[in-house]
Amino acid sequence: SVLDGYRPCEASIGQDEDHAYQLIKNLRCHLESNDRLAEDVPEVCVPIRKRQGITQRRLLYRGQTITRELSATAIVFPDIPDSLAAGSVIVATGITGQIRGMLFMRRDGSALRPSLAILDDPQTDESAKSPSQCDYREQVINGAVLGLAGPGVSITVLMPCTIIRQGDLADRILDRSRNPEWHGERTRMVYAFPDAEDLWEQYAELRLQDLERDDREL
Repeated sequence: SVLDGYRPCEASIGQDEDHAYQLIKNLRCHLESNDRLAEDVPEVCVPIRKRQGITQRRLLYRGQTITRELSATAIVFPDIPDSLAAGSVIVATGITGQIRGMLFMRRDGSALRPSLAILDDPQTDESAKSPSQCDYREQVINGAVLGLAGPGVSITVLMPCTIIRQGDLADRILDRSRNPEWHGERTRMVYAFPDAEDLWEQYAELRLQDLERDDREL
């Protein structure tokens, strides 16, 4: 959505700061080394690759300095003319970090606020056990996160999550009677087991034999 210009500012929110920074690190890895992605959006990936890990490296495009940023907390995409992602921003923070008031200024003076937020499993094993921590995170999500785009402006928020215990943050957000503004959908780990159980038993036996031989091919 960012690369195609649909969402010029996206907030990636993790369960804590370290988790959020890992999200940015993973994205950077794709931008710097994913050849298939570079074929699709060379105007984004090539300037980032030319950086070669040097933060202050100055790049020019047709005589004009290219602005871009790769840090532990944010990615500012190269402002190549006609690029759909020019000047777009992806920023990362933890659910307990600074969320309110996210605002980014482009070189042309225009302001960006997040129009898309992705909450990646925003609870820990510890917080899931604590009703007070669940209360706090639920309030942050339904307040600060849903208000990131600004007063009266709609925002899209996605939250892939895992229920750790009954009544935890994920269980609450997925409860449509409690949080009707969230279109929660619960999925099962296994919907149906196969009929040919004998083949699965054979597979399990072969896999165990390979593991005992330190063979990881199956």
